[in-house]
Order: sequence, then C-alpha cells, then structure tokens
Amino acid sequence: MVEYFLPVLPYPVMSLHRLMSLWFYTSRPLLYPLVPLIFALGYQAGGGSLADWSLLEWLFVLALTWPFGMIIYGINDIYDADIDAADARRSRLEGGQHKGNEQKYIWWGVGVAVVALTITSAIAHGTYGLIFALLAVLASVTYSVPPLRLKSRPGLDVLFSGVAYVVFVYGAGYWLMQPYAPLPDAVYVLAIFAACLHALGALRDYTVDKTAGATTIAVQFGPRVTALLVVIASLLGMYIWYLERGIDIAGNLVFLSILLPALLTIKKPNEQLIRLSMRVVAFVVGLVGLYKIFF
Repeated sequence: MVEYFLPVLPYPVMSLHRLMSLWFYTSRPLLYPLVPLIFALGYQAGGGSLADWSLLEWLFVLALTWPFGMIIYGINDIYDADIDAADARRSRLEGGQHKGNEQKYIWWGVGVAVVALTITSAIAHGTYGLIFALLAVLASVTYSVPPLRLKSRPGLDVLFSGVAYVVFVYGAGYWLMQPYAPLPDAVYVLAIFAACLHALGALRDYTVDKTAGATTIAVQFGPRVTALLVVIASLLGMYIWYLERGIDIAGNLVFLSILLPALLTIKKPNEQLIRLSMRVVAFVVGLVGLYKIFF
C-alpha cells in the first residue's frame, strides 16, 4: 500500500546521485519546455517582451521546469504507485516506475519543489507570484489526491488538464501585463490541445489502467471512441486556430502531431504507437513554441 502521509526522514538515506535521479525522472523532463513556453506565450500576448525580463524573472521561468513538474507528477506518482508499477513498458522518462519505498523520497522531492517554486515566485512577482505557486499546488492536489481526485473522473480529467496546464499558466503570464483582462481566444485553442494530449496519455495507459480498475476517459469510453473524440477536438482546434490566425503551418503542426496517431488508433489501437507519438508531440511543441516566441 502507498503511504499517503508525509513520512519522517527515512533511514538509511538514499545516495545523493540516486535521489537526484529519482527526482529528475519523476518530474517528467521531456515536458520541461511546455509550461515555460505557455507562460512566455501568455506574457507576450499581453504585450510583454522577454528582453525586459530581469534575472529574477528568468529564475521564475526556470522554476516552471523541475519544481513545477515535481509537484504535479510527484504527487500523481505517489497516488498512482500501484497502477504504474504494473506497467512494465513505462520508461523512466515517462515516470511512475518507482522501486520499493521510493515514494517516501518523492514526498521529500515534492516538499523541496513546493518551497523552491513558492520562494522563487514570491521573490520574482510578489503576492501575485505567491498566489500562483499556491494555486499550482492546490491544482496538483485536486487532480491526484482523494477524495476529489479529478483524474479518476472521466471527462473532468481531460477538461482539468486543459484548464490547469494552459488557461492557468497562460493566464499567469498574460495577466502580469493585462490584469483582469479577458484572455485571448487563442488560449482556449491551446487548452483543447492540452486536453487532447491528456487523452492520448490515457490511450497509452489503457491496458494497465483497465486491469487496475482505474477510471480514465479511455477506460470509460474505450480506445476507439476516445481516439475519435481526440480527432474531433483536434479538427475543431485547427478550425478555430485558422479563424484566429489564418493559414498557420507551425500552429497546425501541433494538432497534426496529435491528430495522426488518433486516426491510426481508430483503425487499430496500438499503445506503443501512442507512447512514441507522445514523445514526438513533446518535440514538436518545443520547436513550435520556440518559433512562436522568437519569430
């Protein structure tokens, strides 16, 4: 059984190298570019310029990599330990493959990450930053921890992913420059993308989740119906993006990287294909995000 409460300092102490490796892989390093890019896009949309950032503001963006990821995925892995342990195909880069009593060390990593994100956010952006950090922690708990545990509520898990990953982070950057102003429509297209990406993750873990009795959107509706929903949402996102930005090849590449594996899944579900495609999506998002920021 997973220990759901903060443990006392465990003995014997894990080696520093192994501890750093555990914390690194738990935080999903493949996704490090995603949150800073979304924040930067929101900041620029609000009229800000990255050239004007101070050292403290760059440190805040850096805190959106490991600390932010460790909070979200560390808490997630602790409460999904039994399910993730059954997935022999999951690589360390995808997280969740923890041995023995490593969960207690993850709790300490989450604690360090919370302190790092809170202090950095407060120093860089004052009360605004402090509220951002606290809401990030609250969102992680709401998503993974019972009794709410939104990730076990099909439909809400996908919607929450779009809100937490995109609207919240994009809005944090945008509202620094445009306090209380309505967010641009483009952010909701990005939220659709995040929701589709979450659904792909559920398709990747379908067999393990179903065996473990987990209630995800893929388990609830089946792989083909879930993939069909991803296709519909992706096409809707591409259409809205076209209305907003015209023919934007870079932006549509993001949706195409999700649309193609979803279409293939409708024909024949293949979890290994989804696993590979999610890495491709992370790569494409990183490239497109950098392009949108600097060009």
